[in-house]
Amino acid sequence: MTEEIIKEGKWICPNCGGKNRGKDIACPSCGAARGKVQFIYDENAEAITDENEKNAALSGPDWVCGYCETSNSYSQTACEQCHAEKTEGKFREVKDLAVDGKPIGGPPGKTDSAGGHSDHHVTASSGTPASNAKPVQASSGCAKIGCFGMLLFFLVIMGLQCYKTEAVLQVAGLTWGRTLTVEEYRTNQKSCWDNELPQKARIIKKEQRKRSERKVQIGTRTANETYTKKVKVGSEKVKTGVKDLGNGRFKEIYEDKPVYEDKEETRVVQQPIYRYDPIYDTWDDYEIDAWTEKETLKSSGSTEDPYWPKVQLSEHPNDIIGEKRAGKRTEEYKVKFKSEKNNKEYDVEKIDTKLINSDLFLKMRIGTKWKCTINGLGNFVAAEPAGK
Repeated sequence: MTEEIIKEGKWICPNCGGKNRGKDIACPSCGAARGKVQFIYDENAEAITDENEKNAALSGPDWVCGYCETSNSYSQTACEQCHAEKTEGKFREVKDLAVDGKPIGGPPGKTDSAGGHSDHHVTASSGTPASNAKPVQASSGCAKIGCFGMLLFFLVIMGLQCYKTEAVLQVAGLTWGRTLTVEEYRTNQKSCWDNELPQKARIIKKEQRKRSERKVQIGTRTANETYTKKVKVGSEKVKTGVKDLGNGRFKEIYEDKPVYEDKEETRVVQQPIYRYDPIYDTWDDYEIDAWTEKETLKSSGSTEDPYWPKVQLSEHPNDIIGEKRAGKRTEEYKVKFKSEKNNKEYDVEKIDTKLINSDLFLKMRIGTKWKCTINGLGNFVAAEPAGK
């Protein structure tokens, strides 16, 4: 059931600042006309019970004279101040305000049957224009600050990458490291399911093993099941809307909303009973000849030229048990540059995002000078011999 309550608002005199009753056409303190003031909704105001007052509130919005801007009641046909015709004025807007930060009722700016138009904003008790008010979320401000910070950070990084300086640096130190994986052709023993058996595998043993199981329903059983359902326990009046009537009064709209609570109940159900049957498959133990990683050897240094770990390997390895061959190789090189101007040192592994290779490393002998380009992040973009 819908219930409507009429309450009187307030307005602030633009001349003396006095707070006046909503229905007052003029300020009792200084006599200034109400004019285009903003009406203030007072949620704590007493409900209007006098029938004449209610009828006056519901009769229609005030209209503002187009000549002297005096505020006149809806029933007046001519301006009380200058006697201009009502048709020359503008009706105050009848509109829905916001309740709990959310717009209530129809869309903002909707006029009543009298066809009135807005010439001002209506405010709630805080003085904020309620018709245009939107809930403010603190997270939105934080999100904007966060996005701005990320953008600023990105621009700074881009700027540092684009900023480049050139300097002649001397090679002050060299370090290198190499690894070599040795593979051996040998017989390996493994196990797998029969359908996964690789080619060239020699089966040693087969047996049946449980690989999975099948779920089979074999009947049902009676059981008590507890569940939760919502039960209506009453109702409560909820304010669903506030309408500015355009004449210093406001209409509050209440509706009866049901109140629910969770209640646990028990019911009898038939629950399925299952049997789990094993599913068997063939499991194979087998052996297979293959190249297998045997060991990883390392070599490193700082003065001598780089070399691969020394190991005796077949020059032309074949798929023969006991044969060895070279597998995966890795290498890394680091150069220490030093500035003769300020003794600043740079440990460099990459030039323009590419790792230093062995050919370039062999050219970077200790004591040689190189013309280097360095960006704002301290990364080397280019390096070439400086010449004599």
